[in-house]
Amino acid sequence: MNKRTVIILLSAILLNVWIAVAATPDLTIDAVTTLTSRVDNLTLTIGINPITTNYGLRSVTLHVSKTLRLESHAVGPNGKPVTAAALISATEAIHTVSIVADSGLFKRAYKFYSERTAITTNTPPPPSGARDMRYFDSEATGSPCISIKYVVFDEYWYSYYKIAVPWDNTTRRILNNICAAISGEGHRLIESLKIQMECVPPSPALKTQAPQIPEE
Repeated sequence: MNKRTVIILLSAILLNVWIAVAATPDLTIDAVTTLTSRVDNLTLTIGINPITTNYGLRSVTLHVSKTLRLESHAVGPNGKPVTAAALISATEAIHTVSIVADSGLFKRAYKFYSERTAITTNTPPPPSGARDMRYFDSEATGSPCISIKYVVFDEYWYSYYKIAVPWDNTTRRILNNICAAISGEGHRLIESLKIQMECVPPSPALKTQAPQIPEE
């Protein structure tokens, strides 16, 4: 391979990287502002992907609202729950947002929306910079990873921030920090989820799949 060919290939690689970065804007400021301003109804779900044959705990939802309606927890064939939930304080929720923001994870997040009430002529536009949740391709990845999902809502719309991160030492450190920021049942559940994740072989690479947006 001659020098000119190498330069052309490197230029193509850099162009693709630039396009990928440009197509995924940094949502840190947007996420922090939105999530902290609506912290009273914030939920944070941390899950293991992909689903494995090990039917232990694989998803934990932490919520601030005491009146939040939660679906019945799923149970695996072994009779053990695979999902769980716990109440956390608004202060703890904001602390988790700060941890995720400081770690840079919101830079790789996708933002989505869905309607909370029936759309009418008086309904304001969907959340800025968000994509329709109906076209989200659910965390399609061939590598073990942790999914992080924040959800808040206003009168008309739900806003979602979804992140998939590889199960590596950096992710372990972030989850340790989140766990340390939470007390009680929430702390216990995150610790259990961390133990369960160690049963899945770690992978240094993560191939995330972008949301599938229908063509006009």
